[in-house]
Amino acid sequence: MKDFFQIQKILVPEILQEMELRYDILKEIELCEVIGRRSLAQKLDLSERVVRAEVDFLKEAKLIEVFSHGMSLSSTGEELLEATEPYISKIRGLHHLEKKLQAYLGIKKVLISLTFPDENLNLTELGRTAARHIVQSLKQCRILGITGGSTMYHVAQAMKVQSRPSEVMVVSARGSLRSNYETQASNVVAIVAEKLKSNYELLQLPDNIDREIADELLKETSLEKTLQVIDNIDCLVFGIGNADDMAKRRNLSQEQCDLLGERKAVAESFGFYFNLSGEIVYESSTLGIKLSKYKQMSNIIGVAAGERKVEAIRAISGINPSLTLVTDSDTANRILETGKK
Repeated sequence: MKDFFQIQKILVPEILQEMELRYDILKEIELCEVIGRRSLAQKLDLSERVVRAEVDFLKEAKLIEVFSHGMSLSSTGEELLEATEPYISKIRGLHHLEKKLQAYLGIKKVLISLTFPDENLNLTELGRTAARHIVQSLKQCRILGITGGSTMYHVAQAMKVQSRPSEVMVVSARGSLRSNYETQASNVVAIVAEKLKSNYELLQLPDNIDREIADELLKETSLEKTLQVIDNIDCLVFGIGNADDMAKRRNLSQEQCDLLGERKAVAESFGFYFNLSGEIVYESSTLGIKLSKYKQMSNIIGVAAGERKVEAIRAISGINPSLTLVTDSDTANRILETGKK
């Protein structure tokens, strides 16, 4: 027996088409926060006439609020959009794609967000998907470890402020790179802790610190305490890095970069560089969560999307089958395409 959505597709496909159209409009408004009709039409590749008619309907239904400078979602629209997402996911085959990718990678779970043409909006939606799952995972968590990076920054920004304080401790799983402050692990941790109304612990050190200096710093009592907290992380959320990109961000020498190329490194996480089989091919000096700890964990969430992350995701997925991967639909299809070659 076909399910209800399959029956609708056959008998009244126009209802589902209209539902998807209005969902796309609401989702675009949500992601942009405030947007005008003309910009909305351009982003969704719709005529202004169609957008005008749909906006009038959504306004009448009290799902959006229209101002002189643009439109935004109402609280009713936000609630309806969140309630609609599982059905849209099913209609568009995302649930099937999640199961297919989960089986292909051999990991615990896959969560897929819709892909948007605009990279920033795409990261925002990816962040929302990851943030929702993180909040749901806190029931089995005492210490939440988080890494830095642009993807993790979007996850932190997308997380909703919780109604009541959380007893979970949030901690930097790694040190910070000498890069944009907002994407550093310490800032990402602070944002997440604020949203969860919880306590946090920061690892206030550069991630790619010299080994001799690191050994000296380990003697410091305050740092030792932070590292003990990191050793007790029972839920980890991390970004998955492309090996070449991360080598540049960590200012590796040309000789080191050449070595990574020779050894066919495709991914970087936790200070280690991995080949496509998930084997360690190079280790850089770093402080924070240990790879041995990661391999033993059962509550780990990796977040990554984009063509340059395809091989990196495949590599990291082979290290611990308890991984929950959050990615977008384009990346998921690209990963599956590599399996056909």
